[in-house]
Amino acid sequence: MIKRLLKFIEIQTKITSLFPFLLMIGFMISHSIDIDIVRTSIFFWGMIFFDLTTTAINNTIDSKTNDQDLGFTNNQAKIMCFSLLAISTLMGIILVVLTDWIVLILGMFCFAVGILYTFGPIPISRTPMGEFFSGILHGYFAPFILLYINVGAALLSIEFGDAISIQIHTQMFVDLMIVGMVPTLLIANIMLGNNTCDVEADVKVNRFTLPFYLGKPLSIVLMRILYAGVYVGIISGVVWGVYHPIVLITLFTAPIVMKHVSVFKEKMIKHISFVNVIKNFMLVMGVLNVMVYLSILL
Repeated sequence: MIKRLLKFIEIQTKITSLFPFLLMIGFMISHSIDIDIVRTSIFFWGMIFFDLTTTAINNTIDSKTNDQDLGFTNNQAKIMCFSLLAISTLMGIILVVLTDWIVLILGMFCFAVGILYTFGPIPISRTPMGEFFSGILHGYFAPFILLYINVGAALLSIEFGDAISIQIHTQMFVDLMIVGMVPTLLIANIMLGNNTCDVEADVKVNRFTLPFYLGKPLSIVLMRILYAGVYVGIISGVVWGVYHPIVLITLFTAPIVMKHVSVFKEKMIKHISFVNVIKNFMLVMGVLNVMVYLSILL
């Protein structure tokens, strides 16, 4: 039962939520930003459960067109989807009660994108925008909410009067844009690699993702460009002062990452090649996180 459940929610893919979260926590600690343990913990579990929800919904919907065995009956799968959604929604409500309406708006947007990613007349995952939205949601919106629930108006304040006044802390916002660049591009590449492997099968079920329009050769070119952008993000972070110079050690992962792309390019068969994209995510985010936390000790 447990094994089937973990497979259904694809627990192994939740590193895409965990690593960016840890990176943002490391950034906050290294910049002496106080962390509210209660709010941060509630956000973390709400984020994880919502990630599980979108995966469960996606697998349930896909099973109707690709004959995928969920390990559960359709009714059981629906119950689990609604249960996971209820838990993540409850976490979100508690977080809003502890913070303010801005978190409500940000959370509602993330919920809307997450649901529409897998559900609706034209799910985002079936369009060329899947890479963009998955990267932005995990790499920028989640870290932004995490930072906001800890610093509040110091990051963003909105006042209503004769005119709407929006104030945002420029330095903090730019720092966030730089920190989020690496996970955003890496997660986009996970989606790109997944869709590149599945392009032929996706077309049969009316799923026209980015690789369908680009073709596999150009998809590989885009993958390399996005990985190059990852290292630009790391260098920019050190130059801007977001990261300690020791973080530049992460650059030594570049040859391994590009080698994995070459191995991926050889066959582009899901069960053989896709693991190389996952390896790249774990390698870069793993080393980057270690370096960020090591810099705190230094």
